[in-house]
Amino acid sequence: MIQRRAITFVNTTLQRQLQRLTEEKEEREKEAVSCHNALEKAREANQDLQIQLEQVLQQAQDPNSKGNSLFSEVEDKRSLQKQHALTKQHMHCMKMQIATLMQLQGNRADPAQLERSQFMLSEKNKEIESLMMKVRELEKEKVSFTYYTDLLKMQLSNSKKDAEKLKDELSMARMKALSESQRVLELERKLYGTEQALKQRHSDNMRLQVKLEELKMKYTPNEVNKAQVQKCRREKFPVPVPEEKSESSKEETTTMDTEPSKGSRENTEGETLSHPIEKLVVIPLQSAQPTEPNPRELPRESKSVRICEDPPLCIPDAPRSVPTSACQPFSFLLRCRKKYQQPTHVNSEKTMANECTQQ
Repeated sequence: MIQRRAITFVNTTLQRQLQRLTEEKEEREKEAVSCHNALEKAREANQDLQIQLEQVLQQAQDPNSKGNSLFSEVEDKRSLQKQHALTKQHMHCMKMQIATLMQLQGNRADPAQLERSQFMLSEKNKEIESLMMKVRELEKEKVSFTYYTDLLKMQLSNSKKDAEKLKDELSMARMKALSESQRVLELERKLYGTEQALKQRHSDNMRLQVKLEELKMKYTPNEVNKAQVQKCRREKFPVPVPEEKSESSKEETTTMDTEPSKGSRENTEGETLSHPIEKLVVIPLQSAQPTEPNPRELPRESKSVRICEDPPLCIPDAPRSVPTSACQPFSFLLRCRKKYQQPTHVNSEKTMANECTQQ
């Protein structure tokens, strides 16, 4: 469309220029003809005046002619001067017109250039006609494909509506997220406050427990000693020993168990608060002299477990002059006892019973 408009505009401008040039040419030709006619008339008048002047001069030179008075001669001179001035003016005007005509003839366009311009104008007219045909064909195609543009416009309008709806939903979601974040912040503040209060209650509870233990240690030490009874669990792993020597080993273990219990009673009575940890004795379960196992008696062996209670430790009463801060709490004694673990004795030989007990 833009190219077609540009071509039409160029064509109209060229046509207007051509018309203007032709009109100017015709006017200048008319002016030249009129000037030429005026020049010929002036030449004829000049020739007539020259003839009259020659006749007057001949009459003046003729001696046979009658004499003229002085007044007539003066008038003749004046008239002649006036005619001469008029002729000079006419000559000057004619010269100016001739100069303008010469300039116009110099500014005339060449015929070859006019032919070239006419040829270009015809070509441009043909191009304009071809473009007009193409424009008509395109308009027909445009009319045939308008439904596609209408469909695209409908889709565009629907997409705009969907975008507006999504914007509204997004704004609502943002508002909800802000409200939820505010609620979360409030809940976190409450949770932090409750955690701080819980820690404070826990610390108060621990302080009260420590004070309670100190008071128990101070006023009822016997009950605390009874609560400190520790049950020891000892496992006896089977050892390939003959039946004859197994009874003797059992008696030795029982004697060894009873002896440390008696010694522990005697030692606990003499211990002070500065030595609260009891001394445990490791009891060997195997016999000192290893014997060869009897293969017939291996299936009869089984795992034996015995639980024995050690006598309670007797802690002497602390002097009342000693402050409560010097008394050791009950938790310290339990911690010291938990550090010790009884060793387990395992035979180097692999048997089915040993593997089961290890598992």
